[in-house]
Amino acid sequence: MSKPSNQKVSELVQQIEKRHRRLNRKRLVNQLLIPLCIVLLGFAVFTWLEQEAYFSSTAKTVSLLALVIGGAAMAFWKNRVGTTLSLSEFYSSVADGIQKPALKHALDLSLKSRDRHLKLYQSAINKNLESVSWEEIKPKINRQVKKLPAAKHFRRLLAAAGAVAMLLLISAFARPDAFMRTAHFWNNFQKPNPYSFTVTPGNTTIEQGGSFQPSITFEGSSPEELLLGLKTEVENNFRFRPLQQSESGTFSTNPIQLSSNASYFIKMGEFTSKQYSARVQLRPRFDCSFVEVFPGVYRSRFQPGCLSLFPG
Repeated sequence: MSKPSNQKVSELVQQIEKRHRRLNRKRLVNQLLIPLCIVLLGFAVFTWLEQEAYFSSTAKTVSLLALVIGGAAMAFWKNRVGTTLSLSEFYSSVADGIQKPALKHALDLSLKSRDRHLKLYQSAINKNLESVSWEEIKPKINRQVKKLPAAKHFRRLLAAAGAVAMLLLISAFARPDAFMRTAHFWNNFQKPNPYSFTVTPGNTTIEQGGSFQPSITFEGSSPEELLLGLKTEVENNFRFRPLQQSESGTFSTNPIQLSSNASYFIKMGEFTSKQYSARVQLRPRFDCSFVEVFPGVYRSRFQPGCLSLFPG
C-alpha cells in the first residue's frame, strides 16, 4: 500500500533537511579542525626541535601564539572563500547530481510555493513523485552529498587531524622530556651539564681576613673556557676571573681574600655549576685564661702538668 502523497513529501523533506543540517555541522567542524591541525602539527614539530634547542619561554610563547593566530586566520579565510549552501541550493545540487529533476521540482513546489496546498499543486507534486522512490534514491543522495565540497573537506581534515594526533603521540613517547618542556612553554629550562666535576671547597666558612682558593676537578673531558664568578654581599653583579690548570683535570684561581660573605660559581662555557657560599666569621680569641684545678680523693696521685690551648 502506497503512502499518501502529503506523507511522502513530508518524509522526503525531512530526509533532505536532515542531510542539509548534517552538512552544515560538518562545515562548522571544519572551522575548528583547521586551527586544531595547525596548532597540533606545530606543537609536534616544536617538540622535536626543542630536544636539542632548549628554546626560551619567550620564544615558545610567541611561537604558540603565532600558531594559534595563523590557524584562526586560515579558518577565517576558508570561511570567507567557502560557500554555505541554502536548503534550496543543497537539494538542487543533489538532485542535479543524481539526475533526478523530478525530485527538485517536487521539492520546489512543496517548499517554495505559497499555493502548495491547492489541488493543482498537489497534482503536480504527485506527478513528479511518481518516478521518485526514496529507498531507490537514498544511496544515490548519500553518495552525492559526500561529493559536496564541505563533506570532502571534512573527511580530509578529519584524516589530517588523526595523522597529526598520531604524530603528537609519537613525539610524546619518543621525546618525553622535550614534550614536557614544550607543554610548559611559560618556563625556561637549561640543558643538562654534560661535564662530571667536583667544586672545592663548596660551601665553606673562613676567618675574617682569611682567604680561600676555589677549584674544580673534572672526571673525563673539560670545557675550553672556565671562569670563576664571585660576588660579595655588598656587590650587585658577579665578577669573573679565569681559572688556571694546576694539575691534571684540576683548575683553580689564586687565593682570594674575603672580608665579607660571598657567593661563587664556576662558568663552563654555556653551562654553570650551582652557586656556593663562602661565609666570613670573626672567631673568638683569648687574651689570657685562668684554670683552677680541684683534684678529688685521688689528689695524692695528682701530678702537676701543663694545659694546652689551640692557637687564637
